[in-house]
Amino acid sequence: MEPRKKGKIPHPDTKNNGILQKLISMGSLPGMPVTLLRRPPSSLFEVDQTRYTVDREIANHIYVSY
Repeated sequence: MEPRKKGKIPHPDTKNNGILQKLISMGSLPGMPVTLLRRPPSSLFEVDQTRYTVDREIANHIYVSY
């Protein structure tokens, strides 16, 4: 995903419960709009008017459709 591009989260893309709980706590729920603001090494994205910075391991589990 390119910076400033918007999409929606169709589903969580992990079976790791720790990562799944982190994504849920950040509001990364199915159907939520998401905007990537900065790419790795630390990804900055916005969900529901809140910005989050995540490392590559977490970012790799955020699937976005356009």
